[in-house]
Amino acid sequence: MAQVLASDISGSQLTIAFQNYEQDSALRKFLVEADDRGEAITTVTSALTSASHPDEAALLADKITAQSVGSNRWLVSVQYVRKRFSPISTAGGATKYNIRVAYESMEVYCTPTEYVNGLPYGGQGRDFVKPGGPAGTNTDRNDKPSPWLANLPVLNIQVPFSTTINPISTSELNLGNTVGNIGSITLGGVTLNGVRFEGAEFKAIQPTDTYSGSTRWYGALNYTYRRSGFYKQILEWQEADGTGNEARWIAINVPDTGITG
Repeated sequence: MAQVLASDISGSQLTIAFQNYEQDSALRKFLVEADDRGEAITTVTSALTSASHPDEAALLADKITAQSVGSNRWLVSVQYVRKRFSPISTAGGATKYNIRVAYESMEVYCTPTEYVNGLPYGGQGRDFVKPGGPAGTNTDRNDKPSPWLANLPVLNIQVPFSTTINPISTSELNLGNTVGNIGSITLGGVTLNGVRFEGAEFKAIQPTDTYSGSTRWYGALNYTYRRSGFYKQILEWQEADGTGNEARWIAINVPDTGITG
């Protein structure tokens, strides 16, 4: 008859990381009497009263292995890792996230002597770094000012998730409609407005037939945040208005939806 002969034998350990709780881990070792490897593993999983570690509930059983140590004797090891939090599942706890400070290049036209919507806007859209027209007057409709590349500071935000709910069916993803949309998210109690949803990637893990359990999806939601909001600069031909303003090119800032074509 298969049975657990000894629990938490020599070699079992619990690790608590002080600087990064994601590195918390544990290993429990069991001496088991069983006819084969599969039976040894099943005996231990049946004996566990919970997926949580008995001394650290936030650590969940992640992997189990069995090694033969004699006739009908098996050393079964259960590895524990800290559970992943989910921003999608209602059962999730706090939301974890990764942030990278970066720069996003954008074509603009104006001199950087003043800024509007986070973009260079010298002369209120009339002073250009690379002006066109005779002697740089910007008054030739067939000779537009040329753009230059400005590096704009952004935050690239990645929110990992783990859920038993198919992400495609959740309103929080709505993958078919949200890419490029501008909204807001709350991270660590701080709400960021003007966040652009860049997309998501995830994979589905299905437990084997031997062990029961539902499919679990692992992945990440990706966002970009620009403090000044998302705008782009375009050129517009302005006709003379009869008040001394001659016909010329001017730059205007318009919302950047990320949609082209």
